[in-house]
Amino acid sequence: MSQVLASNSLLALASGGFLMNLFMATFFFYFPLIVTGQHHVKMNHYYTILLPMVLISGFTMFGFSRGADHGWARPLAALAFLSFIPSSLLLFRPDAAGLDPNRLAGVMVAGTLFYIGFTGLEPILPSLVSRFAPASTYGTALGIYNTAQFFGSFIGSALAGALSRFSATRMMATLMVASVVEYS
Repeated sequence: MSQVLASNSLLALASGGFLMNLFMATFFFYFPLIVTGQHHVKMNHYYTILLPMVLISGFTMFGFSRGADHGWARPLAALAFLSFIPSSLLLFRPDAAGLDPNRLAGVMVAGTLFYIGFTGLEPILPSLVSRFAPASTYGTALGIYNTAQFFGSFIGSALAGALSRFSATRMMATLMVASVVEYS
């Protein structure tokens, strides 16, 4: 375990897994509230919004995986994390991007960008962990990475709930800063 914890690359990837799941938890907390509350989409029609986003991100996931196989894993991971920035902006403040907050277009683009980033990171980060981990610590490195992911889900849910009583701008700013920190 000390060998894994001494590796900056493996710790950076574990923090990436943490943030990826933090973003996932906050997205799945706010997105349904925004779509049903602000845009009045009924829950039995919710799939009409999610399905196109999931299909588009499914195609881009293959592009991310293929690019990672050709040595582009790190730049693609950075691109995926950076996609969370406009996603957060469009989800919480579409008017700041020049879009009408009463129209569903900003939310659809935000959700699509989120899914593209998330599904791009999902195959890349664990493969990078296994690539950077010494053979004798492969299981430990993946265990630490997976633990960081679960911790990110926990913190993301708690953070989303805690910040839900404040303006959406605080959550947006938190997610954007976290994306930039991870990119650096």
